[in-house]
Amino acid sequence: MSKQAVYHYIKMFENIVILTGTLFIADRLIGHTLKKIYFKQQKGDYYQTTYAVDSARQQLLIFGSSRASHHYVSSVFEKYTNKSVYNLGRDGRNILYSEAIFLQVLSNHKPDDVILDVTPNEFSWKAGNEGRSVMVNTLLPYTYQPTIYKIIEKADKSELILSKVFQTYPYNSIAVQVLGNYFGVLNGEQNIKGYVPLLGNKISKEVTIQTPETRNAVNNDLALVNSFKNFLALAKSNKITCRVVVSPIYHVDEPNCLPYLKKITESYGLRFYDYSDLKIFKDSSLFYDNTHLNDKGATIFSNLLASNLTNDLK
Repeated sequence: MSKQAVYHYIKMFENIVILTGTLFIADRLIGHTLKKIYFKQQKGDYYQTTYAVDSARQQLLIFGSSRASHHYVSSVFEKYTNKSVYNLGRDGRNILYSEAIFLQVLSNHKPDDVILDVTPNEFSWKAGNEGRSVMVNTLLPYTYQPTIYKIIEKADKSELILSKVFQTYPYNSIAVQVLGNYFGVLNGEQNIKGYVPLLGNKISKEVTIQTPETRNAVNNDLALVNSFKNFLALAKSNKITCRVVVSPIYHVDEPNCLPYLKKITESYGLRFYDYSDLKIFKDSSLFYDNTHLNDKGATIFSNLLASNLTNDLK
């Protein structure tokens, strides 16, 4: 090999080292900046998870997906129960997320009561790898908490490794939203003790009713079923009063897994509260869309449920 060729390879190696070093430093700097901005947020979905992981210490905590965050008015439950209340519901998340957050909360605090909002498709929505990936990606910024670290390690160790190697990794899919919220370009939803009101009404006048021939068959995902059971078992083993609730839905094609949810709930000695098909909530003016109550509807529902729960304790 000629001296010129040797020099060429040495130079190429040096360039690779320089480029790798530059990318490594950039990743550290950008990752540190994104982390700092992420944890400075005071509203929106990411703040909701940060509060749940680090600060939830209330006596009554509410868990679930978007139907939890938009349906349970914390101040109403405070009025009826005379307890501190926070709504930990998170949009676009399923029972895997709720179980993980419950485990994290219990590492710091034991509430007196919990409400778990479930949906008719609880055991099929975001099933399989999709639900697991959503849960893991949501919790990656919080691996400084030992409980969260163990949850992610058990669910997908490769994600944990990648987040250690690349500081930007926990934020790579949400960087635009985080920066948008921070600089005021995007307005994260303001919540009131975790409750996020939806205003107005987007329901179309015509609702398509599925026939038995066009309905999808119920396909219960075992991981979601087990996660639901784990949530109930956690509450029972910690002597926490747990209520499982199906909040109102404007249009229900099919009960889906509601009978199975009810059966599991009652097997743990818990009562199942099903408000999905009450006549009072067939008024479209109480809904933001087919599956979410607006602020007016959420206030009516919260008063009804809180009153019933209070009466049940008498």
